[in-house]
Order: sequence, then C-alpha cells, then structure tokens
Amino acid sequence: MQKNNIIKKLSFFCLASIVLYACSHKESKVTYSFTQDTLNVSRNLQIEGFYEDKSGIYFYGKTFDKDSVFLYKKNNGQFVFHSFLKLPSAYLDTLKNKYEPIDLAFITLDSLIAFTSQSIALLDLKNDSMLRYFLHSQDGDTCYLVNRGCKLKWNAERKALPIMIIRVNDKSNRKWNWDSEFLGEFSIETGKVKILPFKFPYVEEYYGTKNYYSFCDPMITFKGEKYVVGFMNTPVTFTYDASKNKMDSFFIVNSNYKPLSEVDTVGLTNPSNYINFIIAGSTYEFYFEHLVYDEYKDVFYRFFLKEMPKKNKDGLLNTFKEKPSGVTILDKNLNVIGDTYWMRRRTNNWFPSSKGLLGINYSEDKVIIIKLLLEYEK
Repeated sequence: MQKNNIIKKLSFFCLASIVLYACSHKESKVTYSFTQDTLNVSRNLQIEGFYEDKSGIYFYGKTFDKDSVFLYKKNNGQFVFHSFLKLPSAYLDTLKNKYEPIDLAFITLDSLIAFTSQSIALLDLKNDSMLRYFLHSQDGDTCYLVNRGCKLKWNAERKALPIMIIRVNDKSNRKWNWDSEFLGEFSIETGKVKILPFKFPYVEEYYGTKNYYSFCDPMITFKGEKYVVGFMNTPVTFTYDASKNKMDSFFIVNSNYKPLSEVDTVGLTNPSNYINFIIAGSTYEFYFEHLVYDEYKDVFYRFFLKEMPKKNKDGLLNTFKEKPSGVTILDKNLNVIGDTYWMRRRTNNWFPSSKGLLGINYSEDKVIIIKLLLEYEK
C-alpha cells in the first residue's frame, strides 16, 4: 500500500511539473492578418490543395470525371487559371468504377501519385504514361489505406507516401477495435506499406456510460525523417524518427490550456451522431483540428477550437461554428512559441507556403482561398 501511494505521488508530481513548465514558459505574442481571393471554378471540380516549387505556388483541383487536373497559379497576389494536366489514359483504364474518388499528391508538376480506395499509381504526366501501379492488398498483412486525418503529401526525403491505416487482420489479438498501429509509409518503389509504431494514446470502447477518448482520426505531419502525430481531443503528441527507429511522446499545452472539470455523458450513452460520440469522451477544453509542419519557417502549427461545445441530456447547446478558433505555433522541437485565436472559424484546411498559410473554403462554383500571416518572435 505504501509503495502504491509513493507511485501515485510521483505520478502526480510529474504531471504537475509538465503542466507547470508549459504554463510558466514565456510565450511570444502572436499577431495575425487575413486576406482572401475568390475563384470561379467548374461546379464539378473536386478541390485538392496546393503545390509549390521554384516556379511558383499552385492551387489545384480535379474534375470528377477524372480526365484533368486544373492548375491555378498565384500571380500578383491572386490565383489565376494556369493550365490543365490530363491524367494518362493507361491509368484511367485501370479504374473499374468511373466515379471512384481519386486523391492526388504531387512529386513534381510532371509527376504525381494517384490514390484511390483500391490502388496507388505513379503517373508521368509529361509523357502521358503510368510508371507504376499497385493494389492495396499487402502480403501477410491486410489493411485499409485511407486519406482521412492527413492530407496526402509526398515525403521526398523518405521517398514515401504517409497514409492512415485501418488494420483488419489482427482483431483476435486486440483488446479494443482500434488498439493497433494506424500509420504507414507506402513505398512507390517496392509497392509495400511499412507500418510505423504509432498507437492511439488511450482507447476505450464506448459501452454504456464509459468515456470514449480517442476515437478520432490522427493528425499526421512530418519533417523529413521525423513524423509528428496529434489527436483531436488530447494534448498527447507522438514523434517517430524513422532513421533512428526512435519514438517519443509529449504533453503539449499552451498558456490557455485548461482541462474540463467534468465530463458529462448523460443522455449520450447511445450517441446519435459522430460529433456527439467524440464530445462525450473529450476531457480537454481545446478541440484540435489540424497539425502541419511549415518547411519554410521550420515550425509546426496546431489549429484548434478554443472551447468545447456545451451539452445537456438533449444534446448540443451550441456548435463548433460558434467557437473561437486559432493556432498554436511550435518550434522544431515542439516547444510552444505562442498562440492566437480569432472569433470566426475560417477553415480547418491549412497549407503552409513561402508566402504564408493558405486555407480553402468552397461552395458550388466558388473557391475562397484564405491567406493567413502570423508575426511573432521565436
């Protein structure tokens, strides 16, 4: 009994030290400004994201019939139509379902990765050819590869595509449905998925009145050999150095951090929707939306909603749209530099560029590209 009390005291001391250190660390004042550009686009354009190289910054989208990728280039502060790139006919012939969604990740403007629920292909747009083509099924390890929770982006240093994994072949070895690795690297050279040793920080199935902590997609980003993973409803953050095969964990909070005093699950034992499902198990006042590395400034951004929605036995009293949103800036070692927030949610899709953070909002035939500039001292 005495030994258990000592362990409890030491655990409490360690946790308190972490929180006190995070709160006592002097954070920089962060200021922000927004500008935006509106594009008129085709109604059947599937919005993808941004790509940047030495020639400029490009916004791109793809038609739902899969024939072409539309490029818009930033010119004099605005995005204007630049060109369209036709996907190789050899690749289009492989698609059994004409309307199957395709996600894209540029390697260069002439070559890209095309990703569907069943296949991954390396395409040479300049020479109208398909260089490599793989199905998702892996030898000795069955899994689903999905593009949820992380925007597809080619890791040039690793020569791999990071993809979220849902394992389906090891259920008999797991205590919980999601107690398994969830991130892999797809090598376009070998056609294999290397499964990385990330697991959810806390998993408990939602049965009866039990809290459900980590049923949410991981937020995945990387800096070369180092992968960084966060979650929507916990400050726990993991890193993995693939070159050293070394994994670390961090409890990252800013000066505004505040745990919820009570978790109310009354009336939510059988949640009616996914949002209620997650909120019922949330134990933190912040709801984290996006984690991304900025190679141009060598910092990480963690976007958040500042307050959790309130709820009672009848459900939500207010929504995420009514909450202040903002960003915490972290240095390359994941130390908090500072944070700021604004009262109106702009978007939860942010992409770093050499000219600032770019975000996307769209409806029908219009795309609004938002530029966010942040000023602070390291």
